[in-house]
Amino acid sequence: MKVLAKLMTADEVKADDMKEYNEREWIKIVDRYLTYKDVQFYKVDRCQVYSYDRFFVVYTLPEGLRLMASMGYGSCLSSGGFAMVDMTTIELSNTDDADPKNWVIKHLPEGYVRIIIRKFNSPNGEQVRLNNSREARKFMIEGSTKYGTIYTKE
Repeated sequence: MKVLAKLMTADEVKADDMKEYNEREWIKIVDRYLTYKDVQFYKVDRCQVYSYDRFFVVYTLPEGLRLMASMGYGSCLSSGGFAMVDMTTIELSNTDDADPKNWVIKHLPEGYVRIIIRKFNSPNGEQVRLNNSREARKFMIEGSTKYGTIYTKE
């Protein structure tokens, strides 16, 4: 997945049209995430990837693990594995050209990031997600605390 997202404050998220469905519940959802550290909210406008506006939140658990989750009225538990999240404010174009000197690099508009979700490379070259094991969790906590890596089940 690769989408353009706008950074938003908690107040902007609370005031968004998304609240029209159930305002009190929407505000409770936002406030629940605000109990974590280093909370950042993002909005992805309807695009080729999503047929409606989507909200994402990045937050830090007490043990240091940085996670990204989608925000909505419903929630579900997932036994699926974790992927890494890359966020960048730079856009590359003309990358079909074999010579990197011909690539065009530009900054995204202020307040926007490109969110890219990447799977991990296994030793045999397959793209895989991390499982929910104790070892994988230790690995992700280390990645978050040392390098600021964000993980997701999206």
